Amino acid sequence: ACGGDHLEVATLLLEHGANPNAGVDSCGCCLTVAAHLRRGKAKPLQKLLRRYGAVSPSYAMTVSQMKQAIRNGDSVVRDVEFLGRVIAKKDPAMLDMLLDADPLVPGRLQPLIGCTYPRSPALIQRLLDHGLDVNRTDWLGRTMLHSAAGNGDRVAAKMFLEAGADLNARDFEFKGTPLAAAVRAAPCGDNGERSRLADRQQRMVTFLLGRGAVTDLPADEPWSTPVAWARKNGLTEIESILRAHGAAG
Repeated sequence: ACGGDHLEVATLLLEHGANPNAGVDSCGCCLTVAAHLRRGKAKPLQKLLRRYGAVSPSYAMTVSQMKQAIRNGDSVVRDVEFLGRVIAKKDPAMLDMLLDADPLVPGRLQPLIGCTYPRSPALIQRLLDHGLDVNRTDWLGRTMLHSAAGNGDRVAAKMFLEAGADLNARDFEFKGTPLAAAVRAAPCGDNGERSRLADRQQRMVTFLLGRGAVTDLPADEPWSTPVAWARKNGLTEIESILRAHGAAG
């Protein structure tokens, strides 16, 4: 009804108890579906939805809207994804506002796809001090250590490991560890930028191995191991490092 801008039908459904905040996996909720498909012509429908209790989801809010929601103590702030959306906005002041309003919110963090994490060590430490669970995953099983490894972010990786991150956690999509994520993110090629990124990822690989990352886990898929990604992407130096640490395959 929202997608087709059928106001009368939506009214009838809402009058009979339809959920105004119902969502579809990866496709938004009633408010955002209406806005997307009607391209600015859905204001009457959105007004109707709000009258029945619809609220903007955190992924559709601007920074100013999110800050206002925190000030008001709106229900959206208690959504498990809200903190992840705050982190994704890269606004330290907003993160401080949220932690001041609800010091226990990091314990409820549901990571976003790709496990967004704050790049500032000070913000990471503040989240850790407030109970951040570094082993919670996104819906694809990726941890923040996977994300830091893929970004070549050794400072964040070190902090996550010292806070108890599982060095050999395996995600669902690529069935790989943070070590595999570090290798997979290393580009092949010899132009300046690609070489710089490859060097960064190589340092991450060495860092993780030095911390005790295993090169092969029981029941690994042949294509999912760090050495398989190194070989696939033509990363001969990284492959040699992995072989020196006992990588099979």
